[in-house]
Amino acid sequence: MPGGAQNMNEECSTNSSNVPDVGAATAKIVELFERGLAEREDLKKWIEELSSKANPTIRDRLCLALYRHQLSFREPPLPSGDPLTGATLWEYWASHPTEYRKYCRLETEIQSYLEPPETRLSRAKSIRQGMIDLIQQDSVTFLAYYPVIEKMFGKPETKAGPGAPVTRRLPAVRAVQMQIDNDWNLKRVTKELCDCGNDHSQYCEQRMRQSIISLKKLLHKCKVEPPRP
Repeated sequence: MPGGAQNMNEECSTNSSNVPDVGAATAKIVELFERGLAEREDLKKWIEELSSKANPTIRDRLCLALYRHQLSFREPPLPSGDPLTGATLWEYWASHPTEYRKYCRLETEIQSYLEPPETRLSRAKSIRQGMIDLIQQDSVTFLAYYPVIEKMFGKPETKAGPGAPVTRRLPAVRAVQMQIDNDWNLKRVTKELCDCGNDHSQYCEQRMRQSIISLKKLLHKCKVEPPRP
């Protein structure tokens, strides 16, 4: 059993007699992390496929960044000599809530350029609720594990990181791709993608420019920069 979980068991034992064993909940949570480890092979395959593309699209580059990031979650910097197992993976992230939050923020930012916000929010709520459901078997299990899950998962992120507003992130992906494929200038891209419903002004172009800049900054941070249009 991971040290963090063992300490929580010991603390509960000293505070109450006849405490139910929380090992069953631990086993279920560790099983989820074991599944995550099993996904590494798929992630590595997708990373290799995208990395070998001669002319990856902007969406390809974002997916590549996402898969690399998700692989980093499954291969954290464990202490030297520790095996990579579901238990050690759970213990690492349970004891590094700040790093976990940073991981989630970047993952959410990348995903915000790949899918609409309602899809991301629904998935985040489902993951958090699934973890809570695992510890609902009795009150002691819940009290022992809920603080850890709350630190790690907390409330689902409603913000998608720095940069352009979420509603303009999907159009930004199309905008950069149009610039690359068609050599379109900002005015042409704005005319094609802006949904203001009016005659497009310099303000529309400025919003589009800022959205494009934010996307390029993210690609640069993830080391998947596109060619210059």
